[in-house]
Amino acid sequence: SPDILERLKELAIRIGQTPIVQTVENPGYIFNALLQNLLSSSLDLARRGVATPSDIELSWKTVTGMRVGPFGMMDWIGIDLIHQVLTNSRWNGDYDEAQKLVEYLQPWIDRGDLGVKTGQGFFQYDSSEMETNG
Repeated sequence: SPDILERLKELAIRIGQTPIVQTVENPGYIFNALLQNLLSSSLDLARRGVATPSDIELSWKTVTGMRVGPFGMMDWIGIDLIHQVLTNSRWNGDYDEAQKLVEYLQPWIDRGDLGVKTGQGFFQYDSSEMETNG
């Protein structure tokens, strides 16, 4: 009801959160849907050999002016977590496409190159970066 929605928005503000209201029923959070599409598109470009992860990263950073691109984001999130999300999402959407991305990530998983937390993912990280991600 509108009254409950207003009360929830007020509660969110009171506890230091930013209320974002979805206007129709949708599985998951808005941000997660946006991020999943960005990361999946980036992985697909690399998987198909369109560009290397480094070049995709450079393209994103150059055009957006951001300090980190999609592959850096995946390194910070953890390649194992990205792999797990894609593995689970295979059952909710296009199985064949998700499976291709899971297979693309498998060598990183097999080597234990999981991103910042291990010092190596798509990129290499020094100990100071690893400590801030711990």
